[in-house]
Amino acid sequence: MKWIDKQEAPESFVRCVKKHSPSTWELFTKNHPEVKQQLADQLLREQGNLCCYCEQHIYGGNSHIEHLQPKGQYPKRTFDYENLLSSCLDKDSCGTKKGHWFSDDMVTPLDEKCEERFHYLGNGTIIAADPADSHAQETIHRLNLNCEKLKDKRMKTYKKYRERKKYDPDFTEKVSEILRPNSNGEYAEFWTTIKYVAEKV
Repeated sequence: MKWIDKQEAPESFVRCVKKHSPSTWELFTKNHPEVKQQLADQLLREQGNLCCYCEQHIYGGNSHIEHLQPKGQYPKRTFDYENLLSSCLDKDSCGTKKGHWFSDDMVTPLDEKCEERFHYLGNGTIIAADPADSHAQETIHRLNLNCEKLKDKRMKTYKKYRERKKYDPDFTEKVSEILRPNSNGEYAEFWTTIKYVAEKV
C-alpha cells in the first residue's frame, strides 16, 4: 500500500457540490457526469494511476471512485475530497471486496506511514511488518490483498527485481529512477514491492 499525498479538490467538483448540494452520490453521478469524470481523472493523476490499495495500474475503464469511509455509514463524508480515492474494479479484492467495511484502525493509504506497516514475501504474499499488528492483518484480510491474482503478480515483480538486484551493478541507481513517476505521471505497478526488494531483500 503506497501513501497517497492528497491534493486540492478539483475546482469544478467544489463548485458543483456547493452550488447544487446533491443529496446523494447517485444524483451527483446522474446529473453531473462531466464533473465526476474530472474528479475521477484527478484522483488517477494524484495516485500515479495505481489502485489505492493493491497498486495495480488503473485507468478510467478499470477503476471506480472509492469512498474510504463508506457513504452509507458516513453520509457527511460523501462529498469530502479527502475521503475519495481511486480503486481497481477487481471483484476479489480492494474497494469491491471492502464493500461497506471501515474501521478507525484500518491501515489506509492516507497514513504517511502506511508503507512501513507491510512486508512482502518472495511468493507474492503481503504480511504485517509487525506480527503483532492486528490492524494491518485485518486490513489485508478485508481487502483480500492476498488473493491469487495479486499474489501471482507481486511474486513476478518481486522475482524480477530481486534478480536485477543480484546481477546489475547499477541497480540502486536504476531502481531510484523506476520508483519515480514516468513522463505521464504514472508510478511503476506494485511500487511498494519494488521498493521493499530494493531496500530490504
